[in-house]
Amino acid sequence: MALFDSGTLLANVQQTDTFNTWRLRTNEINTQVAGFASNNTFTGALNTFNNAVAFKGLVTAAAVTANTAVFSGPVTVPSIAANTITAGGSTVLTASDIGVTVQGYDATLLESSDIGSTVQAYSTAYLNDADIGVTIQAYDATLLNDADIGVTVQGYDAGLSFLDSLNFTDEATFKAAVNLEIGTDVIGYVAPGTSGNILVSNGSSWISSTASGAGGTIEATVAGSISDGDPVIVNANGTVSVVTGNNQVVGSPKDTNLVSRTGDPSIAISYDASADRIIVSYRDNSNGSSSIIGTTSGTSVSFGSAQNNGQSQDTNASIYYPNQNATFLCDGNRADVDAVTISGSTISNIDSTGISGFSSSDFISAAVYDSQDDVVVVSGRESTSGSSRLALAALSYNGTTFSQGTAVTVAGNVTGVTPGEVSLAFDPTSGYTLVFFMDGTSPDAVFYSCSGTTISAVNTNLRVPATAAISDPRVVYDTVNDKFIFYYIDTGTNFPMISIAKRYGTNLVYEAPVVVSAEACTDLKIGYNPTAGRAVVAYRNTSTGYLYLHDVLASGNTPRISSRVNISNSQVIRTGNFTDIGYNSTTGQSLISYALDSDNNVFVALYEPENGNLTTENFIGFSDGSYSNGATALIAVAGNIDDAQTGLTPGQKYYLKYDGSISTKPALQIIEAGKALSSTNLLVKG
Repeated sequence: MALFDSGTLLANVQQTDTFNTWRLRTNEINTQVAGFASNNTFTGALNTFNNAVAFKGLVTAAAVTANTAVFSGPVTVPSIAANTITAGGSTVLTASDIGVTVQGYDATLLESSDIGSTVQAYSTAYLNDADIGVTIQAYDATLLNDADIGVTVQGYDAGLSFLDSLNFTDEATFKAAVNLEIGTDVIGYVAPGTSGNILVSNGSSWISSTASGAGGTIEATVAGSISDGDPVIVNANGTVSVVTGNNQVVGSPKDTNLVSRTGDPSIAISYDASADRIIVSYRDNSNGSSSIIGTTSGTSVSFGSAQNNGQSQDTNASIYYPNQNATFLCDGNRADVDAVTISGSTISNIDSTGISGFSSSDFISAAVYDSQDDVVVVSGRESTSGSSRLALAALSYNGTTFSQGTAVTVAGNVTGVTPGEVSLAFDPTSGYTLVFFMDGTSPDAVFYSCSGTTISAVNTNLRVPATAAISDPRVVYDTVNDKFIFYYIDTGTNFPMISIAKRYGTNLVYEAPVVVSAEACTDLKIGYNPTAGRAVVAYRNTSTGYLYLHDVLASGNTPRISSRVNISNSQVIRTGNFTDIGYNSTTGQSLISYALDSDNNVFVALYEPENGNLTTENFIGFSDGSYSNGATALIAVAGNIDDAQTGLTPGQKYYLKYDGSISTKPALQIIEAGKALSSTNLLVKG
């Protein structure tokens, strides 16, 4: 017969069995059911079943051991030992899994405080055979698929599996859906600002200002302030600054209300740095010589009253002598030099000297200041009767009297030279004075040097290359580029020409001449502007009679010529020696003086060549944002895209101007900014 307890088979014995068999079976039953109770709760310490055992109700026991354990209801058993354990109709563990720790749980049993805790147990819905031994951190089984096994997943809610459907630009909806704190639990929430751009950190947030696939960026400390899209240079100390400067600036010509004498007199202009005043000298209408003092303000100039300057008639040259804060006025009628000083708007002192060795009835043709020997070198005609030879002399001044060395005849020149066609330039690197003059119909150049007021020849064979005979020889020394700049008229075409030469020892190496402007001209003048590092050249257009101006940059082997400027404001100027160019060392402006053809009135115009902190070496790119002084700026460099421009023409190259703007026309220094990809985007050249 079979013995049952609550439907569970305990033993199977027959009536024909011996008493001893019944006794053995009864003892086995008593042993096996020692822990049974009527509510199916095992209370015994030993709950061991030799064969399969099935539990249909609540099971609570310290331990269960059986060959096969089947649980149909809730189970609270710290330890189960069986070859096969089945719960809810699905096999959870097989014999090969015995002794393996399974970590995981049913999501309904976890709270927020359980994150990171190790829970031993599992529901059949969460583990397959391959999952045994895998550490999974999550709250809900829906967070994991088969592909997620072995991956540590941290999340608060099964709703994270639907993140693709959420609106990431709506912070409130996002928070409500996933229970996360923006900026704390989720980084990089900012949506892109421009389609196709990538996100770049500026140190505190993510910005969408760099196009995908763009070139590099650098970070640098700002000196000053920089706005978004500004062109940027790197300074000598490694900081960066915005490009600042000016393009060509032309002041309105100022009428001095003075009338120069008719005929062929000359006008000279210079700047007294100690007094911060311009001095303009000319032959007045009474056949005497006068000067007028001017004061600059921005691009305008105002004048005082004219005064006699001690010259007999004309003033061919005006040279500032810094040692005594005086100006040397070189007479255009006789071989005299007057030293004048300026106080306010008046001439306060005049000292004069004649040049020994020069023809007293001739004029001083040119002059230049020798900064090494603190002398002024002048040129004129030697005093030998009937001679037309060119001579040089050196003068110094102590505030009251002049000292002069012996005048020397320029070696190698022939008779017939015209002293009026002479120009002088001083090279402070070598201490040489270059004399550029006409030797018959050919240009010539020689080197002389001074030792105090003593002049001696260095090289008398520096002939200037020219395609034809020339006139109006002019020369300056370029202190920035260490070159001589020669300016003259090619008498075959009457075009103004430029030729540059580099000194090597006592010799010159010339570059091929270039045409300044393909138009017939007269009345050449040249000046040098060390602030801008370029020469300023002027000429009178033969056809219109207007005075035109160009910048000349000699930084390369071939000089670059700027576009012309109508400096006389479309008014016809006098022909002859009525034009001169000076330089204001305080403002960096060039000073242009000329006389009108209609009434001989003397005008002065202020001119600023292209100039600024921009060079061909220091431009690095465009600012990607606005930054104040001392801030760390992000700079878009070569290959990157600057998106802060306006009005660009796609496909066009753009060049930097000295004022920080960009244009399809380059400045005198050709510095490419980049190529336009759209009306706002520029591919940076750098």
